[in-house]
Amino acid sequence: MKKPSLASLRTIPATKGEGHPEAASEPMPEPTPAKPEKVVPEWQKGKRAVTVWVDERQYRTLNEISFAERRPVRALVAEALNLLLPKYDHLPVPDAEKK
Repeated sequence: MKKPSLASLRTIPATKGEGHPEAASEPMPEPTPAKPEKVVPEWQKGKRAVTVWVDERQYRTLNEISFAERRPVRALVAEALNLLLPKYDHLPVPDAEKK
């Protein structure tokens, strides 16, 4: 009895010309994982982020005012920007969060 060779155990031929016709087609690409949809909180819709580096004392003072007034820091910064805009000949922008 003849011993089988390892080549006969292959299920998909190595070259395009041998064996099965479906093996002649290109191999299937790796499936790409689906990216989760980015969930945007309601209060961020229609807004843009502004990031600045401030002095430690300015940061702490802003947080103290935020705590004392029971208002979020973002609302205080928006108010400060509206106080600054007329100095540079621009009209204040109405706060979209106030109803």
